[in-house]
Amino acid sequence: MSDNFLFYIDERNKRSLNQILEMDQDALRYSIIKYCKEKSIKPLFFYFHNFDKNIEKSRIIIKKRNFINFINFINLISRSKVLYINIQGVKEFFIALITKVFYPKTKIVHHFHGIFKIENHNFFKKLYYKIYTKLFDLLIADTTFEARKINIFVGKNKTHRFFYGSNLRPVKPLKHTKFTLVFVGRISPEKQIEKIIYGLKPIKNSVKLIIIGNIENKNYYNYLIKKLDFMDYEFKGFMNKKDIQKIFQFSDAFINLSSDESFGRVFVEALASGLPVIGSYYAPGPKELIENGVNGFILKQPEELKYIISADFNKIRNYCIKNSKKYSYKKSYETFNQIFQRLF
Repeated sequence: MSDNFLFYIDERNKRSLNQILEMDQDALRYSIIKYCKEKSIKPLFFYFHNFDKNIEKSRIIIKKRNFINFINFINLISRSKVLYINIQGVKEFFIALITKVFYPKTKIVHHFHGIFKIENHNFFKKLYYKIYTKLFDLLIADTTFEARKINIFVGKNKTHRFFYGSNLRPVKPLKHTKFTLVFVGRISPEKQIEKIIYGLKPIKNSVKLIIIGNIENKNYYNYLIKKLDFMDYEFKGFMNKKDIQKIFQFSDAFINLSSDESFGRVFVEALASGLPVIGSYYAPGPKELIENGVNGFILKQPEELKYIISADFNKIRNYCIKNSKKYSYKKSYETFNQIFQRLF
């Protein structure tokens, strides 16, 4: 067995090839590369996708979904020291099972994303998750809250939090005429953007809303446009991080009131850019990032927006700029390294 570190994700979403190839724009992949370099392990990033051809570039392997490529993937596992599974599903269950049975020396790590709502599942689904989690040597979650919840379910202290940092730097705020909030994320119902619109309705004449994100649900987008008809807003569509930071310069705070935000990397990117953030009390990710009234605000109800816009956001922004290094890749790697000390 060679000392490969095999990172695996099945790209089910609509990310472009360029987004996948931009490896160093992601805190997790940055941490894996740095860890492998220090341990003299070769990192491989393997993706199944619906591209028309197979692609191999440096550390990245992108394969079409078919039986032959799946066999090749299993062969890579046999030569790997670690298999890092970054998604969750039935296919991943069988990949972990095959690895456990046929290649027991390969360590298996699973990274949970989203909110672990095990209490909503029936007996058989809970049994499935019991078996599923036993296959892994280490479990990783995006928040301390989720890690504790999974550990209670598993009955062992085998789940740990990875901190998703950012490589962005603080941007200088520029003058603008109206108090401006910016939302960045997928235009999809689970983002609950209508909560922001509802909360801004009483103060519509004094606030501007900028929405940035790829439209994943056209019906939801049309629904939002009708709701936005009463207020000052801009819809920017998809933008890269550099252009988003330019928008941050003319904004007073980032906002996302979704209660299903398990972590919210954009919260970190905003804080790393020196921008205050506003999140939901019911979302575990924002609650772990936001110090209420210090680097942003936690809201229980959207109606609370009308009370907080009178806060001293210049003072809050200055604090965010001074403390932006707290959200760096350096912190991401520190947590990653601490987690993997438990594996070997």
